[in-house]
Amino acid sequence: LALRRAPFFALPPASRGPSHPPSEREAQHSERMQAADLELVRTVVQSLEAFPSDARKAFLEGLPASAAGTGGILLAAALEDARAVAEKSCEEATAAAEAADKELDVVKAAVSEANAAVDAKSGEALAAESAGKVAAQEAKQIEKEHKSTEKTTKGEIDKWAATREERTRAEGVLQEARRWQDADEGAADASVEAVQDYLHEIEAEKVLVAALPGAAAAKPETRKPFDKMVLEAAESALAKRLEEVDTAVKEAEPAEREAKAELLGLWALSQVTAEAAAEA
Repeated sequence: LALRRAPFFALPPASRGPSHPPSEREAQHSERMQAADLELVRTVVQSLEAFPSDARKAFLEGLPASAAGTGGILLAAALEDARAVAEKSCEEATAAAEAADKELDVVKAAVSEANAAVDAKSGEALAAESAGKVAAQEAKQIEKEHKSTEKTTKGEIDKWAATREERTRAEGVLQEARRWQDADEGAADASVEAVQDYLHEIEAEKVLVAALPGAAAAKPETRKPFDKMVLEAAESALAKRLEEVDTAVKEAEPAEREAKAELLGLWALSQVTAEAAAEA
C-alpha cells in the first residue's frame, strides 16, 4: 500500500528523536499532518473492495485512536493485512480469469467444431440438392430421347408390321388359288373375289384380273386352255408377290430388332432415371 508520503505515525514514538516539549507551532503542524495522513488512509481503505465491510467499518472507526495511541504500529499492521488480502484477491481473480480463458478456449473449440459439422451437413445438403437436379435433368433428357426415337421409328415399325401382315395374306391367297387346280367343282364366288381383290392390289395385269372369275368358276374338266393359262398366271403372280414380301420381311428383321431393342432400352433407362430423380 503506497501513501503519498510517510505518515506521521509510521514510526513508534521512541524513534522520533530526543524527547523535548514541542513548540505550539510544531504541535499544530504535527496535528495537520496527522489529520491529512488519516484522511488519506481512510480513502485508501474505502477503495479496498476485498476488505470486508464490517472489518472496514471497525478499522475506520478505530483509526484515530489507533494512530494516536500506538504511534501507528497497529494501523500499519492493519494496513499490511489489508494489502495482503488485496493481493490474495488479485491472485484469485487472476487465477479465475485464467481458468475462464481456458474454459472460453474449450467453448470456442466446441463452437468451431459445431460450425464445421454444420458446414459439412450444409455441404452434403447442397450436394444432394445438386445431385437431385442433375438426376432430374438427366431423366428429362432421356425421356425426351425416348419419345423422339419412338416417333422417328414408329413409321418404320408400322411398315414392318404391315409387311408381315401382307405376307400372311399372300400365303393365304396363294393357297386358295392352288386349291382350284384340284377341286372337283368350280371355285366359290367368295374365294374368287378374295384372290381377284389381292391381284388388283398388287397391280397384276388387268386382263388377268378380269379373266380370273370365269376361269376359276369353270369345273376342272371343262376348263379350256385359256382358263388354265389364266389360273397358272394368277398362281405365278401370287407366288412371286409372296416371295417379294417374304424377302422384305427377312431383310427388315435385323433393323426391326435393333430399333425395338433401342426403344426398350430407352424406356427402361427413363424409368430408372425417373425413380432416381424422385428419390434424390
